[in-house]
Amino acid sequence: MTSTRDPSRVVAGICAAFALATASCAVEDLREPAADEIHGSLVGADTVMTIEPEFLEARLRELSGAATATVGGRAVVIRERGSAAGRALARGWLREQYEALGFTVEEHAYDSGFQRGVNVVAEKAGADPSRVLIVSAHYDSVSNAGADDDGSGVVSALAIARALAAAPLQIGLRVVAFDQEESGLLGSNAYARMLDRTGQMEQVVGVLDLEMTAYDANNDGRYHVIHCDENTSAELAARVEAAAVRGDLGLNRVDACTDRSDHAAFWRYGKPAVAVSQAFFGGDGNPCYHARCDTVDRLNWDYMRRLTQAAGLAAADILLE
Repeated sequence: MTSTRDPSRVVAGICAAFALATASCAVEDLREPAADEIHGSLVGADTVMTIEPEFLEARLRELSGAATATVGGRAVVIRERGSAAGRALARGWLREQYEALGFTVEEHAYDSGFQRGVNVVAEKAGADPSRVLIVSAHYDSVSNAGADDDGSGVVSALAIARALAAAPLQIGLRVVAFDQEESGLLGSNAYARMLDRTGQMEQVVGVLDLEMTAYDANNDGRYHVIHCDENTSAELAARVEAAAVRGDLGLNRVDACTDRSDHAAFWRYGKPAVAVSQAFFGGDGNPCYHARCDTVDRLNWDYMRRLTQAAGLAAADILLE
């Protein structure tokens, strides 16, 4: 995320009362879950989505270089995601993570001025091929570990995909890891232009962009769902807030507005899009934002679990309609 506009007010609303439960996935000592533990299942309208903080921590440690990752059968350390080499390692890691969940994975390469980038697109088809929900985050960093910005959002999106991997979706789920957000939203703007140019933008029912989901130093549970009253984005924001309340997650929404993250790329095409974020503008910003100290040791795993769960429940509301 890069600059701000004036705060806006979230319009409250009622969301559809669907809910999702995953199979129990107790993870000890950050072990890799067994194959039969990965996929979620629908067991009733009153159940909830389970997101395991151990899974979040294990994957984010790999993506931010705090633990060894495996890419292409090799043990690697993803120390940063600003260089071309670092971003390529991250893309390889993302591909393998999503393919293991049964998602179809493609790369969207683009040129923007003198820069070239690659978005990673993972998709699970729904019963209705004419509609898709995008859950996104940016995988690049400012040549640092980028644990919070935005490794946390990338791993939150992965956890949501994991929970929904076995669900019978009505609407397709498309998880997009955008490149070069830190260079000026290059990846998301290129992807939105491509969708518009090819007529695919009409399929998009909404965009849930996950922009930093793991920092809450004072444990007050504050978070943003940023919509800036653009298009019908307030209605999408209301779904996230309602999901957080329904899940009794101990989260408290704080108003904020910015167009400096990837959600804004879709506003110009008339699509509802929000950024789900920690309280970046709410008095508890990460002091290591865009700094070398943006590492996993400063993160709040239980807060990340709760915020991921809120976004995941909102996604399930839409995908299971």
